[in-house]
Amino acid sequence: MSEVAEALVSSSWQARLDKALLSVDTSPESRFRNLQKALQDPQLRTDLQKATQVLRDKGAKEGHPDVIDLLFPSGTTARSDLEGIFAIRTQIPELTEDLRSQVKKSKPAVNFSNRQRPKTKTSFDLPKPEEIKDEFKNIFRSTPKGLKQPDYEVIKTLADSDSNESVELRKYSEFKVAKTDSMSGEGFNTLANYIFGGNEDSMKMEMTTPVLTSEGSMSFILDADVEPPAPEDATVEIETIPSRVVAVKSFPGLVTSSEVDRQKEKLLSALENAEVAVQEDAEPFVLQYNSPLTIPWRRRNEIAVVVVFEEGEEGEVEEGVKSGNSWFERVEVMSWYDAGVRL
Repeated sequence: MSEVAEALVSSSWQARLDKALLSVDTSPESRFRNLQKALQDPQLRTDLQKATQVLRDKGAKEGHPDVIDLLFPSGTTARSDLEGIFAIRTQIPELTEDLRSQVKKSKPAVNFSNRQRPKTKTSFDLPKPEEIKDEFKNIFRSTPKGLKQPDYEVIKTLADSDSNESVELRKYSEFKVAKTDSMSGEGFNTLANYIFGGNEDSMKMEMTTPVLTSEGSMSFILDADVEPPAPEDATVEIETIPSRVVAVKSFPGLVTSSEVDRQKEKLLSALENAEVAVQEDAEPFVLQYNSPLTIPWRRRNEIAVVVVFEEGEEGEVEEGVKSGNSWFERVEVMSWYDAGVRL
């Protein structure tokens, strides 16, 4: 998309309504200005008239996808919220089934009455008012603020014009993780205990994002500015993840086993169509960016896999021009959470 097109998108009535009604980072003055400009935009009336005509011609059942595309185009917060809400309608029953399975597989509770309790470090500094305010706003943000992430650059974006799906090829710099071979609450608590002082130096480290999960394991990304101390818990390992190219596809809502399977299939199919090879023996993994308090339809989740890719190996591809199949390169970021008009 050209800079002019991006400017048109950012000044559209949909983008202004996003900022006025759905952004937690907009000031009251800016919120009012954007709402006023959106309502005064003649394109709003034109689009509403077009949407009404579509419903008259096709009816609500067949016409509503066209109406959604017209009134809430991809890249707007309103569109991503709608996609997230639609997704969780399927995910909630799946989550219930996943929880039942976890209860059946869970280990029996350990009786500590006759044995020493495990060491934990539970002392914390009281958060500052600004931090509390930011944490509250993070409930409504798809990408939380105030948390460090590993460095990466998007070297290519694959987009399917038919399905509106997109896949980013990201080149990550080297980073370190704390990893444990357990999942869900058990794995999270084990790793949280490590970064909050359960280590040989009793060092408290900053929480980062995202949390990485793969089959049977969970990893916390470690602050690159700190040399990680040795864990006290033998089930925690420190690993160095080398620089690599990773194919990433985003999805909203809840991370259920069925949703992961669906997204994995879409990711691998997209890479096959784009003729991008998955690294030998590489298994897809999940990245989760939000706290459990974040409203479900705003959550940023990603399915990812390491790929074999060298920059420039396919030559330059003109913007929006197909490159031999239904997938083509675009310059701009296409992720639903990372568009130009987002929270």
